[in-house]
Amino acid sequence: MSKEITTQEEAERLDSKELEREAEATESADGARVRKENRIKTVAELREETKSYTHEFDPPFTYNGNTVEKLTFNWYTLTGRDSISADRELTNSSGGRGAQNFGREHMALLAVRACSERNASDIRIVDKDFMEALPIVDFEEITAMGRLFFRFWGLV
Repeated sequence: MSKEITTQEEAERLDSKELEREAEATESADGARVRKENRIKTVAELREETKSYTHEFDPPFTYNGNTVEKLTFNWYTLTGRDSISADRELTNSSGGRGAQNFGREHMALLAVRACSERNASDIRIVDKDFMEALPIVDFEEITAMGRLFFRFWGLV
């Protein structure tokens, strides 16, 4: 049988005990959530997360009359033809010397092929010149996400 509350002080003490229990339960739930968020991910999870990357521009980026707020790069859809084509383009532009695989220029060319976004005229927005015109922060973030994809798939 529960004890009858007779004074305001008893009511406040019970309220504070209830608040303490709620706070402890919340802390416990928050702790579990943090542990889950901070846990080490499996390679399979990392692979899945890097298959596609959506880059948001802040401020929006304008090039050749096209203003973009975000672009999606689908790294997983790249083919052997895309890789060979990027390699050929690098070799041709370097006077036959070739270039470092997965270096900045190589990743920029693969990013061109991984992004199929089109403008209102149905023309691809992203090309080599577009990538080279990007602010350095955006360029590095996009190409770094591509390198992460290749790294998690064991290709770098």
